[in-house]
Amino acid sequence: MTIQSPILSVIVPAHDCAEPLRRCLDALAASELPRERWELIVVDDASQDDTAIVAARYADLVVRLPGRPLGPEYARNRGVELSRGELLAFVSADVCPKPDALSGFIRALGNPTVGAVNGVYEYARGGNLLTDFQALYNQFVRDRAAGEVDAFFSGFGAIRRSVLASVGGFDEWSKNRPRVAAVELGQRIRALGDRVLLDAGIRAIHLKRRSLAQMLQQTLRDHGVPYEEHATPPAEAVNDGLRWVRRRERATPVLCWTAVDCLALALFGRGGIWVWFILAGAVAGLTVLNVPFYAFAARQRGAARLFSVVPLHFVGSMLVGTARLTDRVLRGLVGEPRPDPAIEAFAEVGLNTWPPVPIRRAPLASQSPGA
Repeated sequence: MTIQSPILSVIVPAHDCAEPLRRCLDALAASELPRERWELIVVDDASQDDTAIVAARYADLVVRLPGRPLGPEYARNRGVELSRGELLAFVSADVCPKPDALSGFIRALGNPTVGAVNGVYEYARGGNLLTDFQALYNQFVRDRAAGEVDAFFSGFGAIRRSVLASVGGFDEWSKNRPRVAAVELGQRIRALGDRVLLDAGIRAIHLKRRSLAQMLQQTLRDHGVPYEEHATPPAEAVNDGLRWVRRRERATPVLCWTAVDCLALALFGRGGIWVWFILAGAVAGLTVLNVPFYAFAARQRGAARLFSVVPLHFVGSMLVGTARLTDRVLRGLVGEPRPDPAIEAFAEVGLNTWPPVPIRRAPLASQSPGA
């Protein structure tokens, strides 16, 4: 199908994901937005399975990238280069938008002060305990934080073409750190004077299923940089729900580690009675801060599920605290993550190839290189 003048370009990066991609594209095909108003571009990032064959059944354009996979941010930029819409929507291959999602993106970007908008994930039940816990937590946080935010998550979001061009596109060196990339891009958009929204009315089903090893790796790699370590003022100033979520997320890891340390000291007979008082205070603080989430989990899955939710939340919060400490140490001693030497060398000399060598945007003027 050839779309003459699409208002919206939908770009789906994909790598070795034929089955979830089929479900994603089925969901997009069921969109209530008339098909002549949007184009579909699938960027196959060096897949070895039938991803490209599946994409060809639905897409207006399939871009096949050779060689080894270079990550979704790289693939999104290649899709943008070939797109024609004034508005750009990005959907991960394991995300199934609701029928009204594309119309919702267009509606939200109809406000001239809005440069980009994030949708909200829902999650299908039936996964393992870890996946189900992560789904519950993410849904709770995103519903609470809806409104103006300071991160643009490209797994399910839309942006004006002019805004993305002004900020230089996606950082192609941010592979495997989607949260860090989302915050950094969101700050760039806000630095232009445009708003970034999280719209709870724009929803999709997220199909992702992660193992314990994958969750541990992702948390340690991607959750070490706090939101406040960026150049522009955070959106917390105008979004009460986001401010509450962020304060809770900053305090919870500290209280978890305080409770564990005090318990260890108490069990070994160290610190005296004051250790028990501090331990009790940490536990009380954790309870007060997180009762809303536990109540949400009980409503969604039943009170019995709290026997798994509470310990998983506790351990996950400790892991986030560990990630933040580890990130500060590594950035201080080693510097931030970099691509392999060949990519860095080609980028430095400005070698022109197709597909192009992954590029990285220059840091914001008021942001230090290590932030």
